[in-house]
Amino acid sequence: MQIIWLFVAGLLVNCSTAPTKISMATSTAELEYLIRKPTVDTANPPVLILLHGLGSNEHDLFSFASRIPENWLVVSARGPISQGGNRHSWYNAKMENGKIAINFQEEEQSRQKVLSLIDYLEKTYKADKNKVVLAGFSQGAAMALCTGLTEPEKVAGFALSSGRFVEEIEPLVSRSPNLKKLRSFIAHGSGDTMLPIRYAAETKAKLEQLGIPFLYSEDTTGHTISAKQFSDFLQWLSQI
Repeated sequence: MQIIWLFVAGLLVNCSTAPTKISMATSTAELEYLIRKPTVDTANPPVLILLHGLGSNEHDLFSFASRIPENWLVVSARGPISQGGNRHSWYNAKMENGKIAINFQEEEQSRQKVLSLIDYLEKTYKADKNKVVLAGFSQGAAMALCTGLTEPEKVAGFALSSGRFVEEIEPLVSRSPNLKKLRSFIAHGSGDTMLPIRYAAETKAKLEQLGIPFLYSEDTTGHTISAKQFSDFLQWLSQI
């Protein structure tokens, strides 16, 4: 799912504005990605890894990069499953009995590749192991959530935009005390018809059950990221 970005009070990202210090890496970390290195000298930079939605690619969320604080290493990864053309995903899914059913094997493989990417970035860029944040939109939000809940030692937190809790991951949710140390951000629009607002309620309930604190941002938008949501996300990120 590719996002259409709009300017609202100058708060959203201009997709045509290219961040500085951009390079392209390929299969070294098992995932292709775009990267914005810190634009100020930072010995051990915090890392923000962006995970796009179904049918999109690494360029979509990378439009955020120019608005992320200069000391952050920003990486936008491409889902490993081709949907044809320049469209990609993290796993395939279909509707079964009124519910979304995912290809769990594909999800697990993608999750392991995200974890490998984290290890690669920490080694290659001397990234701060205690400040790795995953941020995803739609299916990418589900990936960020699954990765954080199963491997809480690997991330400081996750940000979920128009996403949902994937029930198939339930048996793998970590029982580590580190789970409650995670910080999370949830954003959803009440006008979302693709993943209705009830999915946000389910995610909040799950995080509350697990004892994971979260900041919640809601407005009337559809399946997209609004100015308010992005502004709230930046405020949350500044506290990591």
